[in-house]
Amino acid sequence: MATNESLLKKINEMLDALDSERQWLTQSNLYNLDNSVEMQHQERLIYEQVEFWNQIKGIATSKNSFVEISIPHSFDEQTTSDALGVIWDLENLRRLKIVHRRIELPNKIGQLEKLEELTLSDCDLDSLPQQIGKLTNLKILSLENNKLTNVPIEIGNLLIFEKGKSINRARLL
Repeated sequence: MATNESLLKKINEMLDALDSERQWLTQSNLYNLDNSVEMQHQERLIYEQVEFWNQIKGIATSKNSFVEISIPHSFDEQTTSDALGVIWDLENLRRLKIVHRRIELPNKIGQLEKLEELTLSDCDLDSLPQQIGKLTNLKILSLENNKLTNVPIEIGNLLIFEKGKSINRARLL
């Protein structure tokens, strides 16, 4: 797991890059008012990314027991990849929701030991790593609309709660 210092360095680099992009966009907008609708769209995308990275930064430094993250739909493939590269190191993460993103779960998923809720819907997943069995605090695992053909036996290590009852096997939503 990455140290908080290296994690914060990555996050601050992303925020600095977005600030530079926003400054460039503002200067371009002054000289090119013909593309103002496109400029507003770009400004909104940058704003969403800044908000997301500030949220990630808060999670990385939080001692809070209730932290969650979702990747915005507006993120392109590269931004999503950058976000996931950091998310796997957020040891305080309790809830993670990734929807409508083509991803492969890395072995690092097992490092999110405090994770209680994991939603991976419409992610085009065809398998899960064995390390998913290390998520022993997981209460909800939602894997709707994927192409799962390989589910590791370690998933049986999970203790999922359903309507106040404890069950021995994972409930795949």
